[in-house]
Order: sequence, then structure tokens, then C-alpha cells
Amino acid sequence: MAVAAACCVSQVVVARAEDDPAKLERVEVVGSNIKRAAAKQATQIEVHNTEEFTKQGLTTTQDVVNTLASNQSDIVAARTVGSDQGGAAFANLRGLGSQYTLVLIDGRRAANQPAGQSGYAVDLNAIPLEAIERVEVLKEGAAAIYGTDAIGGVINFITKKSYQGATVNLGYSSPTQSGGGTERRLAVAGGYGDLNDDGWNVMGTLAVSKTEALWAKDRADVAIDRNPSFSSNAFPANYLSSQGVRWSGTYPKCGTGTEASGKYCLQNTSNFIGILPETERMNASAKATKRFGEHEASLQFLHAETKTTSSVAPTPTAGAVSIGPSSPYYPKTNPDGTTNTGDLALYGRTVEAGNRVNEFNTSLDRLQSNFEGQLAGWDYRGGLGYSEAKLKETMKSGWISTDKMQAAIDNGTLNPFASNSASLWNSLALSGVLKKSTMKLTTADYKMSRELFDLPGGAAAVGFGTEARREQLDAKVNTSLATQAMSSGSEDSKPTAGSRNVYAFYGEAILPVLKSLEVQTAVRYDHYSDFGDTINPKAAFKFTPVEQVMFRGSASTGFRAPSLYDMYMPASKTNTGTKYSDPLLCPDGKNPVAGASAGACVADQRDIQQGGNTKLKPEKTWSTSIGMVVEPVKAVTLSADLWTTAIKDRIGTLDESVIMGDPVKYRSRFVTKSNGSLDYITALSENLGKMRASGVDLGATWRLPRTAVGNFSVDVNSTYMKKYDYQNEKDGEWTHNVGRYGDDYVIFRWKTNVDLNWKKDAWGAVIGTTYKSSYNDMYTNDDDSNHHVASQLLWNGSLSYNWNKTLDVTFGAKNIFNRKPPYSNQNNQFQTGYDPRYADVVGRVLFLNLSYKM
Repeated sequence: MAVAAACCVSQVVVARAEDDPAKLERVEVVGSNIKRAAAKQATQIEVHNTEEFTKQGLTTTQDVVNTLASNQSDIVAARTVGSDQGGAAFANLRGLGSQYTLVLIDGRRAANQPAGQSGYAVDLNAIPLEAIERVEVLKEGAAAIYGTDAIGGVINFITKKSYQGATVNLGYSSPTQSGGGTERRLAVAGGYGDLNDDGWNVMGTLAVSKTEALWAKDRADVAIDRNPSFSSNAFPANYLSSQGVRWSGTYPKCGTGTEASGKYCLQNTSNFIGILPETERMNASAKATKRFGEHEASLQFLHAETKTTSSVAPTPTAGAVSIGPSSPYYPKTNPDGTTNTGDLALYGRTVEAGNRVNEFNTSLDRLQSNFEGQLAGWDYRGGLGYSEAKLKETMKSGWISTDKMQAAIDNGTLNPFASNSASLWNSLALSGVLKKSTMKLTTADYKMSRELFDLPGGAAAVGFGTEARREQLDAKVNTSLATQAMSSGSEDSKPTAGSRNVYAFYGEAILPVLKSLEVQTAVRYDHYSDFGDTINPKAAFKFTPVEQVMFRGSASTGFRAPSLYDMYMPASKTNTGTKYSDPLLCPDGKNPVAGASAGACVADQRDIQQGGNTKLKPEKTWSTSIGMVVEPVKAVTLSADLWTTAIKDRIGTLDESVIMGDPVKYRSRFVTKSNGSLDYITALSENLGKMRASGVDLGATWRLPRTAVGNFSVDVNSTYMKKYDYQNEKDGEWTHNVGRYGDDYVIFRWKTNVDLNWKKDAWGAVIGTTYKSSYNDMYTNDDDSNHHVASQLLWNGSLSYNWNKTLDVTFGAKNIFNRKPPYSNQNNQFQTGYDPRYADVVGRVLFLNLSYKM
């Protein structure tokens, strides 16, 4: 493993002997609740200073987390397009899922973001990067230390402890290709008082930014031309004849932006998409700290708000409106001479009313008190906290009333087969607040630790603690607006609410059994008011046979209770990502069953209902890791850690392709209309089965010798996924998902980051690379090598100069070589031609950052 680590490696904190350990400050590092001398820490963590990221042009916490090789996030801001996610982004260590990565701020929790299908994690974009001093990443299970959901790992954002003086930061970035995507930023920070000399400090930060929307037409060669998305909901409208044949209302001509498909027209909806939403952010923080001898008290307030504006294609009318004989535009005779009777379904699109535009306003407010110090030989820390995350979804424009449009068709005011006036469309429009959701978290915690007695390897240390928290969810839906608005996706949504109390007690011991062997043990008891009790232990060791080599390992169990959103998420409908014929009336996709019309065999997006489930069971997990760290010389550190994680009764939703692919087995999930045709399928949260994953985290640092031309260093970190297998139902077949598109997400085999740093006097430079391996694309077989999504290798770089320690200027580029995102035929996202969750569509971006300290 050490040899392999020389190629693909990460930053590691390594223990070293010091001449006078007593002078070392005792600190708390993620992975333990025991304060110890800084030089004695030897856990599998990465520690990054914020400056590392800002020098590469990264401006949000989402950008920072996505650079971690161990992170495989698939929920990013770009996914807001066409969803109710609200611009949120979540961490996902080792690809296990966002719900298994615990995100902390100064070692404490914050309220989860009540966003769409993902109300089980903290929104990364709600954490102000300007207030963060460093990021600590623990890449192993830590349920016994932090709580039962710390299964895949922990990301701890450490805020600045104090600040003196004032700093103004200006930032500007813009793609070299034409179109949107330009970002402007302003941030200020200030503080007064010296903690060491004055015994107090007050500080604050404020940052605002705006990023312009990027449209498909701005990247047409990628987002339109590669894999255009055609829909039979077109303008002018198509209709379904009495004989079950789909005809264009203007046959044989099709409108602008459409093309003929036999007897009807198809609309290229890719032309309308905003592939990146417009985003405005504001965040602020304030902190006051006071020292009283060996004691310290602080009060911190964080506020973040984001406004995200998403734009998708105009509304499709299939299943919503029809045309009857009362309309003067009723097609009595079809182009082939056959005649129609009764109401005819309209497959139209409200192009003249404009795109459907939604605005999402999200916010996080967090008030946290902290008191810590030493008392009777014990290090102690306690605090009270309250945080509240909100999401408001507003229909801004392009939304049409189903009832009003149907009435306008019936009385002849609206002609679905020709142009209509803007004033008419305005009279049919709807707007207003559709949803409001709030997650609240109230916490209290206290812990203490100290060294108790000596063992052959040193002083044994113990720690004890307790935590209490109350979680609350309140989700409101404007049912009137949801019902009236055509294709709102929330027609069946109902207001919902839920809460729970959690109490925990935990203990930890670090035992230096020998000079070369240290053992860590921990156990935590959690009581959930709605799911009962659970006890989860952890054991870990580090063995250092010689100074240059260290072995380490750990084993732990976990227990994840369903989140409040898993249970109480309001039911909502949306379109399936893929087009399907009606599997009930046209099982083979070609021949309708007796009595069904030929229209049943037309492939269209169908409706799928998603929502919470109060009958869920908790998940149970176990994790292990074994690894080694090698320091052949003091300037080089190599590491490799093999890990495994298994989950029982994992919570999720069954993918649409699985349900639609077996209508017999999943017949209970098909809801039909009165005529027996498919209305929608249901895919609520449920316990699916087991999951097992394993991989290797590799890492290294190299600090090159000082030279006349400056100081160089290299940091590399990489994660290799060996296995990611899961069952879609209890005791069902196993699906192998590494290196392939399965059930609407991808697990990359390799993800690697390399940073080369240079510094000389006031000058500095950094070159960073991010690599993601190729994978088998959607709709292809595992052995079909001709349909792989290509690997991605992106380069970022910057050059900086610090003038008189007051003005810092950084100029650089992201995606230096202007690499286009690799082609993907996925169609589960509104963006097509590539996968917006994993690829950069913006292209090369030049950025300039100015920082002035006063």
C-alpha cells in the first residue's frame, strides 16, 4: 500500500516526538473529543486552510468540498434546474450518500436544509467561506464520537477564533466563452481586541455575490447539439385523434423550433433551458469572545441567504387540457380523412407564455454560545445553540392555470394550433409562493477530558460528554396554487410537520499501551423519542514500530434513524426523466392491448410521485479501516487506508427505471385513470435493502528542499472505489455500481486531486488538477466499451503577489485548457448532452481577487 501511495496520496496529520511536549497547546481535532497536544494527533484526517482554495478561484463552500478526492457529491447547485432543491449542495464522502456525511461547524451541528428530496443534510452553500479558517475532513465512521449519522465521515468547518483590523476583498470571474456565468463578489471582515493581551475580541464578516445565469444557447455545442431533448408537447399543439393517432394541428407544417415526426411535431426543449441558475448570495457572521483566566466564553451568530432563479421549458399540456367539439378550432376531420368525436387530448406547450421560472429563497440562521477552559485539571467545553434553515419556493412567471386555459379553449378564446396575444396568456398566468419549509435545531452539549494515569507509552486520557437536541420540520404547501398551476408537480402535496428529541451520552479513552502502540475506544448511547435506543462502539489503534512507519485501523457501528424529511416530506409529482410508453396498456412498447388506443405505445415522460413515509425503519451500519503511514524522510509522507462500510435497511427511493421495467412485479405502484391508462407511479421513501462499499484512500505530501528560485510542495490525494453494491429491495438482487451510471447516479472508480505550490518572497503560485475516471453511460451494458463517459482532467492555476503585507493580488484561471464536459446520454436531468452533477459546462474562467488589509 505504501508503494501505491507514492502515486496517489493525501494530506495526513502525523505524530512526531518533540523536545518539550509540555509546551504544546492542547487542541481538539475532528475524530476525538479529547484535547491532546497538537503534535500527538495521528488520525486519518485532511486539514486544509481556506487560503488553499481561494488561491484556486474557489468562492463557495460547495466548490471547496467538491475538490476533495473522497467526496462524490451528486447534489450541486446546477441540479436546481427543474427541481425543488433550492440551490442547495451537499457533501458525500466516499459516495455513500449525503445522509451519511455529517457536516459540523466548530464541531457542532446546524439545521439541515429543507430542500426537495434531500432534507437530511446541511446545505454547504449556507456556510460562509469568509468566516472559515480551516476545514477538517475525517474519512471514517465516527458514530461513537459525533452521533449515529456520522457513518461515511465528518467534515468540520472551523471558524476564525478572533480577528483584528479590517480586510476588504473584491472578486471577479468570467468565462472566456460568450454568454453568462460571470460572478462578482465583495467581502469585508473586521475585528477589534487581542485575546492574549486584552482578554477579549469582537469580529464580523459580510459577503455578497452574484452569478449570472448560463443558458443552453450559450453552450449549444454541448447542451443542445449533442443530445437534443425532443418532446411531443409542442407549439403549435398536437392532438390525439379518436382513432388513437397523434396528429399535428398544423399538419404537414411544424412551428419554429420544432421538427416533424411523421404525422405530428416534436419540440426541442433543450433550446429553452437555463443550464446554470442565476444565484445571489449574502452571508454575515459576528462573534464576541471573552477570556476569564483559564476560561473562555463566546457568542457567535451566522446568517446566510441565497436566491436562486431557475428557468426551464414552457409548460407541457399533455394530460391537463383537451379540445372538445364546442371549440371553433376543433379538428372535426383528420388529414387522413377520418373523423373525430368527443374530447381530444392536446399535446401542446405554452411557448408564448414563456419559460417556467421559479425563485428559491433559502436561509440559515445559527446562534451558538460556547464556554470552555480548564477546571480542576479537566478540559471542558459546553454550549447552547439554535439554528433554523428555511426554503421558500415562488412561481415567478410562465405558469398557467389549468382551469382558465381549458375554459379559454372551450369558448374559443384560445387557439391551441396558432398564435395568441400576450394579453390572453397574461390573463391565464399564475404566480405566488408555492412552498415554505423550515427545519429547526436546538442543541445543548457538554464534554470534559483529562489525562488520568501513566501507562508504558504515556499518559492515559479519557473524555465524557452529553448532548441533547430537538429537531423540528414544518413544511407548508399552497395547495390552491399547486392544484391550479398546470404541471406544478405539487398537486397532491399537503402541509406536513414532525419533530423529535434526541439525547446522548458518550465516553472515550485513549490508552498508550506501549511507546509504539496506542488504542482508542469509544461508546455512545443515543435515545430517539421516535425510534428508541441505540448503543454504538468504536475501537481504533495506531502502531508505530519505527519512527518512519505507522499502522492504524478502526472498527465501528452506526445507527441512522430516518430523517424528518424521510418521514414527513410532502408528496409531490414530477416528470420521469426518461420517456416511456404506457407499460400497462402497451407492455412491449409496440402493440397496445385489446381495447387500448395506439397512443398508449407513444413514448412520453410520465408522472412519478415522491414523498415521505412514516413507516420507515432505522438503518444499521458497520465500518472498518486499516492502513499505514510512511515517512521515508521528514519531507515526504505517504499513506494508504483500506476501508469498508455496510448498511442494512438503507433508506431511499426505488428508481423509476426499475418500476417501469417490471409493471407486473411493481403493479401496486401504478395508479391508473378510469380508462385503465397510467396516471402516475409512486416512489416514496422506503427501506430498500443492503449496501456494501469498500475502497482505498491514498495520500502523500512532499515538501521539496528550499531553492534559490523558491519553495515548492506537492499535495496529492486520491480515492479508489473497489466496490459499491446495493439491493433495491430486501433480499433482492445485488447491483454493482462502481464505474457505471446506475439508478440515477455514478460512483467514480478513481477521483484524484494534485496541488503544486510555489512561494518566493511576496510571490506565490498554485497549480491544481482534478481527475475523475470514466464510467459506463446510461442505457449501456457493463461490457459495452463504446459507450463510456470519458474521464475528466481539469487544471486550475493562479499567480499571486503580496505588496507590503497589505494588498494581496491573485490572478488565475479555472479549467485552464477549456475542456468541455464529456458526452453523456443521461436524460434524468433537465440538462442533456452531459451530466451537470459531475461535469463543468462553463469552460475556462478567468478570475481576479484583490484583498486589502488595513
